[in-house]
Amino acid sequence: MFILSVFLIFASCKNDEAVKNQVKSPVTTKEEKKAKITGKKDTKDAKDIKNTKDNNSKLVSPCLLIGNKDLADILGLDAKDISISGGRGSGPSSKSCSVSWGKPGEVRNIIHLSIQMNPLPGEFENFGEAFINSKIKNGDMGYPNEGKPYKYQKLDGYNSLAAYNDDLRRLYWNHGEEYVFSIYYNAGLDSKTRKKHGLKIAKILDSNFDKK
Repeated sequence: MFILSVFLIFASCKNDEAVKNQVKSPVTTKEEKKAKITGKKDTKDAKDIKNTKDNNSKLVSPCLLIGNKDLADILGLDAKDISISGGRGSGPSSKSCSVSWGKPGEVRNIIHLSIQMNPLPGEFENFGEAFINSKIKNGDMGYPNEGKPYKYQKLDGYNSLAAYNDDLRRLYWNHGEEYVFSIYYNAGLDSKTRKKHGLKIAKILDSNFDKK
């Protein structure tokens, strides 16, 4: 749809250049005629802009949606041993942060949390489920899989579409049509524990995100 829109705009501009000397008076479109009669303008674009602003206003660091105590209960740790850092964004449509723990002098365990929103609201319908289904069907390309995709396993038992890849130690799930959360583990946890902990963290993030 986006590419088609760009093409149509380009074609329209070229056409304007070709006929500009032939046009003696402004062309009145159907929408303009309707606006003159009813006194109302098409507000679709304005609504799309408002929806984008509303989506952006909800986009916060995932670590603001879960506390040290919740993480400690899930991970079986003492809350004071958990450090949270980040809250950065990799662009206007994403936020991420890190949770870490470990003994002094040892390699710290790290969990990366992220949230991203539909980058093309109004253009990309049902972004959330489409994103997760793509991970399940197509996977991610990455070393050292020699050009073969790392496909994700659909996880049952969660209230939205969730997918997990054990080799990449990453869990994705959608939050409605416009958002996708993910958890990446750089931690010494086994596969079963990663999935179990991940879905517990997901439930808290989803619940607190809905309260914003």
